[in-house]
Amino acid sequence: LITSGSSYLLKLLIERPRPSEAFVTESGDFGGFSFPSGHVLGAVLLWGFGFYAAPHVLRNRSLRIGTQAVAALVIVLTGLQRVYAGAHWPSDVVGGYLWGLLFLAIVIWAYELAERRRGSDLTPAI
Repeated sequence: LITSGSSYLLKLLIERPRPSEAFVTESGDFGGFSFPSGHVLGAVLLWGFGFYAAPHVLRNRSLRIGTQAVAALVIVLTGLQRVYAGAHWPSDVVGGYLWGLLFLAIVIWAYELAERRRGSDLTPAI
């Protein structure tokens, strides 16, 4: 809720228009403002936390590396897809990555703080 709300507020503050057919071939009817990319922000949060958590919950090295590779790939491909679809400018995607990384760092910090208070040692389970 916080990231969606902050992304919405940034869009309203910056009021950057989405790419138009004069510059790109659009593959859909995208409404609202463009900066930052909410899809990229969401991908960074969801898949970024999965990337972070993999070494803490997966003992199997191949499974851990595979999980992290898929997470990283989804994050990168989400940004590329948003530009390819004509929904965002590349700088909108970069803004989504940076905004997502800021919130991901806060989420990881809060998670680690909670785990320390709980007394968990974050050892791999699988």
